[in-house]
Amino acid sequence: MSQMLFCCPSCGVKIEIPQSKIPATANKCKCPSCRKLFPLTETLKPCDSSQRKTAEKAVASPQNPAANPKGLTDKYNERLDEALATLNSGNPLEAMLLLEEVDRLHSTPKVRSFLAYCRAKVKNEFSDAIYVCTEALTEEPVNADHYLNLGRIYLLANKRGPALKAFRKGIKLGPHPQLMQELRKYEMRKSPVLSSLHRDHFLNLKLGKLLTRFGMR
Repeated sequence: MSQMLFCCPSCGVKIEIPQSKIPATANKCKCPSCRKLFPLTETLKPCDSSQRKTAEKAVASPQNPAANPKGLTDKYNERLDEALATLNSGNPLEAMLLLEEVDRLHSTPKVRSFLAYCRAKVKNEFSDAIYVCTEALTEEPVNADHYLNLGRIYLLANKRGPALKAFRKGIKLGPHPQLMQELRKYEMRKSPVLSSLHRDHFLNLKLGKLLTRFGMR
C-alpha cells in the first residue's frame, strides 16, 4: 500500500498516512497537533524508507502531542496554569506572551481561546479573537471557558447584546464562577456616555464621572 508523509509546515509534526485514506477531492488538511490548515501540496509527499524512519521517530516521540495520547506534558500543564494565573491576576500582556509559548508547545482550543481574549485585550484584535473563540466552540461546544472568553471579547468590542448571549449560553452548561462574575459585572455595567467611542476612552471616563457626580447617571 502506497504511503504518504504528512509534515506540518508550522509545528513540524510528521505522520505517515496511507494514500487510500486521503479523499480524492481533498485539497487542504488540518494538522492534528497545531490545528492549522494547509494546502495538501505543502504538507503531503510520497514516503520513502528514510522518511518513514523519521516519521516513526516523530510518532514515538513524547514531544509529539498528536501521536501520543499523553502528549499534554508536565511543561505544557505548568505553563498553561501559570498563564491563566497571570491573566486572573490582571496582567493580560504577560499572560498573552505565556500563552503564545504554550500554543507553540501544543495548540489546543483552550489555549487558543484564552490567547484570543488576551490579544483582544492587549491589541484590540476583536474580529480575529471572535473568530478564534467561535472555532474553539465548534471543536469543544460544551466547554464553558470558550463562552467566557467570547463574551469578554464582545464586551471589549462594545457589543453588549452578543456578550450577554454568550455568558448565558455558557452558564447553561453548568456552574462556572467566572461566568457568574462576568454576568454580575454586566448587570452593574452602565452604557458609555458616547456610544461611538470605546467605553475606556478618556472622554467616556471623564464624562461618566462628571455625570455621576451631579447625579445624572
